[in-house]
Amino acid sequence: MDRSIILLQAVEVVKSFGYKCFFPRYYTLQKQPTYCFITDGVNIGYMQANEWGLGICFSTIHKPNKKHGNGFGIADNVPLDKITKDLIEYTIDSKNIKTNVKKYTSWEDFATNSLTAQICEEIVEL
Repeated sequence: MDRSIILLQAVEVVKSFGYKCFFPRYYTLQKQPTYCFITDGVNIGYMQANEWGLGICFSTIHKPNKKHGNGFGIADNVPLDKITKDLIEYTIDSKNIKTNVKKYTSWEDFATNSLTAQICEEIVEL
């Protein structure tokens, strides 16, 4: 399956749980996204269609640092029917991570201080 199609289907699932999703603008214009950010307004996660279109990969998001990068992989190649609210909550609320990383305080903090987020816009309709 095409990566952008499976991601757009996953966005519909995530939005049905009450979360917001944001694409970089250039993907919105091309209508061929491969990744997006997920937020409840405070906590932030990342989801991406795997390169073969076999499922969705989920990662945490935190402020970048040399030791831990900018996020941790949570789940790989998750089929659409296995995406749950609990998985999304675990992905965006990475308080479960036992390392010394600094979380963004909100989507606004992320959007202001992350170069990637500065070019994002909310997915309102597909």
